Amino acid sequence: MLNYFERCGIRVMPLNFLFLLATLTALTSACSPAIESDSKTSRVAEFKEAKKAVAEIKVSEPYFRLMPPGQAVSAGFMVVHNTSSKPVTIIGVTADGLQRVEMHEHTHSDGVMRMRKLDNVTVESGSSLAFEPGGYHLMLFGVPEGMQPNDEIRARLLLSSGAQVEITLIAHALVR
Repeated sequence: MLNYFERCGIRVMPLNFLFLLATLTALTSACSPAIESDSKTSRVAEFKEAKKAVAEIKVSEPYFRLMPPGQAVSAGFMVVHNTSSKPVTIIGVTADGLQRVEMHEHTHSDGVMRMRKLDNVTVESGSSLAFEPGGYHLMLFGVPEGMQPNDEIRARLLLSSGAQVEITLIAHALVR
């Protein structure tokens, strides 16, 4: 019978090799739940840490300015309070119903006002950072036309920890 397999090009493995292969396969599958369990424990710890980070970030006075008809870009403002013992870095902002949201900063230098896009902003531990006219602010692109005072845009601050802080920006008239 061996000669038949060899003539057909089929290599026959020794029985002890097949036994070793079966044993290794069984051991590998037996270890998988432990690895998965460690992974789940790690994810639970990360989730708890992210949840704690969100609880230590408070946002007050979130609003955006209503613009004249035909203008789809607006500015958003708020104050971010970090009550934690560690600095918190905001790495982005997303909002429902908008094309995109960017963090910007106005600077005044030698009589020239400049605005630049920021990739991230850090709020030091125990302090607050104001997003206000003439300083840090959000640029909202694709604001739906026809919004009225007190209309809302739901948004999320994306933190470097992976956590997200939910906020609601309230529409304010351009001139108050």
